[in-house]
Amino acid sequence: QEARDELLALRGITAGKEELNSRKDLLDEAGFIVDEKNSLVYVSAAEENRQDGIEHTVVYKKVAVRKGPSIDCHVLGAYEQGQQLMLFDSDDTGSWRKLHFRLRGGHGGLVEAWVMLRHPQLGVLVSRDGEEPPAAAPVAAPAAPVVPA
Repeated sequence: QEARDELLALRGITAGKEELNSRKDLLDEAGFIVDEKNSLVYVSAAEENRQDGIEHTVVYKKVAVRKGPSIDCHVLGAYEQGQQLMLFDSDDTGSWRKLHFRLRGGHGGLVEAWVMLRHPQLGVLVSRDGEEPPAAAPVAAPAAPVVPA
């Protein structure tokens, strides 16, 4: 709340709670301050009927659903371990996959969102169905000390 008020003040908007609720132009459907450079991308009817998605399963305890393919992007929601996801395009790094996410606020719009497949510290978050998550690299046994002859 405080951070949102600060961001609005930077834009020259000093709206009270009642005004914020009545001014739909200030917040997007996900409840974030409207950002013209990074707005929600609604899924078209044609996109909604795509048949090229690949089933994946959340294998970590919880995975964030983000507005874009970066940990710096807003979190729109989350999925829990065991939930099935239909994933589409990959970002340039191959670390993130796009999905269609139904917003839980506003009108319940269907938007493009992203999930991280593998986290650098946490490991595999989401795995393709029918495939075991990649195992951790084996740890090499320590080398035997060299004894001079």
